[in-house]
Amino acid sequence: MAVKTDMSKAYDRLEWGFIKAVMDRMGFNHTWIQWIMQCINTVEYSYLLNGQARGVVTPERGIRQGDPLSPYLFIMCSEVLSGLCSKAQSQGDLLGIRVATNSPRVNHLLFADDTMFFCHSDAQSCSTLKSILQLYENASGQQINQDKSSITFSAKTPSPSKEVAKRILGIQKEGGQGKYLGLPELFGRKKKYLFTAIVDRIKQKALSWSSKFLSSAGKLTMLKDIPAFNDALLAKISLCLLTCPTCLLARVLLGKYCQNSTLLNCAVPNSASHGWRSICIGRDLFKTNVGRLIGSGRSTPLWSSPWLSLDTPLTSVGPPTEDSALWTVADLIEPGSSSWNIDLIRQVLPAYESEILKLKPSKQGAIDKWAWLPSQDGIYSTKSGYYTAQSDSSNQSLPPNHRTPPPFNWHVNIWNLKTSQKTKMLLWKIIQQAIPVGANLTRRKVAEDSKCPHCNATESELHLFFTCPFAIRLWNLGPFSSTFSPEQLSSTTEGLLKANQLICLLPSGIGNGPLSPWIFWTLWTTRNKLIFNKEKLSAEEALHLAIIRAKEWQLAQSEKGCKPLNPKIPLPPNRPQASEEVITCFTDASWIAEPKAGLGWVFKDYQDRTLKQGADLALNVSSPLLAEAIATLTAVEVAIASGYTHLSVASDSQRLVKALNLKIHSKELHGILHDILDLSRNLSVCSFHFIPRNQNQIVDALAKRALDLSLSCT
Repeated sequence: MAVKTDMSKAYDRLEWGFIKAVMDRMGFNHTWIQWIMQCINTVEYSYLLNGQARGVVTPERGIRQGDPLSPYLFIMCSEVLSGLCSKAQSQGDLLGIRVATNSPRVNHLLFADDTMFFCHSDAQSCSTLKSILQLYENASGQQINQDKSSITFSAKTPSPSKEVAKRILGIQKEGGQGKYLGLPELFGRKKKYLFTAIVDRIKQKALSWSSKFLSSAGKLTMLKDIPAFNDALLAKISLCLLTCPTCLLARVLLGKYCQNSTLLNCAVPNSASHGWRSICIGRDLFKTNVGRLIGSGRSTPLWSSPWLSLDTPLTSVGPPTEDSALWTVADLIEPGSSSWNIDLIRQVLPAYESEILKLKPSKQGAIDKWAWLPSQDGIYSTKSGYYTAQSDSSNQSLPPNHRTPPPFNWHVNIWNLKTSQKTKMLLWKIIQQAIPVGANLTRRKVAEDSKCPHCNATESELHLFFTCPFAIRLWNLGPFSSTFSPEQLSSTTEGLLKANQLICLLPSGIGNGPLSPWIFWTLWTTRNKLIFNKEKLSAEEALHLAIIRAKEWQLAQSEKGCKPLNPKIPLPPNRPQASEEVITCFTDASWIAEPKAGLGWVFKDYQDRTLKQGADLALNVSSPLLAEAIATLTAVEVAIASGYTHLSVASDSQRLVKALNLKIHSKELHGILHDILDLSRNLSVCSFHFIPRNQNQIVDALAKRALDLSLSCT
């Protein structure tokens, strides 16, 4: 049976002595306890009579509603009730119930001032529960509200047992859980039809609103796809079960439905509850977009986990040999290092050698973790899940004028681009076909002329930003490390995706920031100037303007966690002792898409004298950011080997410095970031700072020299 209890005046009845005893038993410092008690027992109340405060009332118990401390104090006191239930369960007096053989027993759940108790309906279990409630009431001052409490019995409970349980507990009301949740009194499979009806009703309402408020020439871009948004929310619960398998909800549900399989590949039985079916809908959404980030590799099965790629959930294809069937990814890593065993990879997984070598495991034992692959940090968000669900659905149930166009490959989300809000909004409008180019204006009967101001062809989004001769020349002049052919594009979606993947060459001075959003912005503003102001710019002038805007925006960003290192800060009058002297380590990397990177580092003392410098070559480096991180990790290792204890690391990579200072997650840097931060704890002082590129030229030259030597040798 399930017993729902409600505390009468939950906050008002808490005894102050009980609150103090709980905090003392939990191990809080006595001074801190005194501060909290002063906040509790110094309160005074007044009555409002005819709108004026009259009199003074000094309470002797209770905590205040609305006080930010009160919820925490109440939860701490509720831990006493939870502890009494757990103790009774361990002693076998109040075993609780379990939903399946492999699920844990649960005898209580707490939510705010409501508590659910689960136990058998025999006299012994009911008496134990009654004694626990009385003991807690006497100690805390709280009291069970019998009128608001209720009991729910299983269908097979005999009537005499029900009456005994009601008499012992003093609760006569049956049911009530549905009413508590704001739902009709429905249980079991009946709820499936109820929730289905609710979703269908909401969907019909949304469609009627869109039909009512939209004209035939427009569309409501802010109207959410209700089923897709619901799937995105469900995926959040499913991902919680995957990433936190030890939490109570995961142990209960996985113990029932995933006894012989994992959450990612378990089937949905016909007897499954509506709740589990819903969770599996969310599971189906994220399992095609979730992957495993390799740290040490010890907890990731070699053959059954999607660990081979940071972009798509790629799993190794078997069948495995008898010896390697139970291997983990750690078995492919050289013992005591973070280097892959290339010979073993060629024996076991030869088809995935290049993909595996691009991954950088951790030497310091970082844990393997699940990651949401569409985002850069690997963290799932409902927004990202919504766009993924929306793009996966066909939207065939919506009328043609109201179908939401799938966004361009949300694996490269425009809102995560390192650029300004105005350029992001422009890209969003291009995606939604909400930008007033000639074709859109003509279709909506706003204008009769749809010609491009540059070449007199029909002006569409694809034409203006990609296939117009002016746009083609502008893109061809761009300082990109790879070739981009806009005239061969078949859709705007394809063009936006490819353009936002372009990487600028180092001499451009743009760094890791994208240039393509600023080219889109310049193409748009250049077009408007030509139409409205009769100002015509050449492609060269437009490109120069886009580069200037990109540089200015990046220089204007004072990103949190990227504090510039100023070499002109006055030094203290007394030189510190050699063992306490802060050594500044300058690091940099030079990367090419082969992929390989040159690494460089220079150590200087407080008088700007060079103590040590070095360079190295790193292979299979997939990005400039990863190259910068490897250079920093190598420099920290060199510092520890050299006996330095006070270190200040300076890098010209804002993104890396921000990730290190704010502990920001990153898919490709998972193992490297862990190793840098773990090794830095071995130093007495270690800090990370950002410096402009022009202050890091010596190290930049070392890194480029190491890369040039490797290229000349090949």
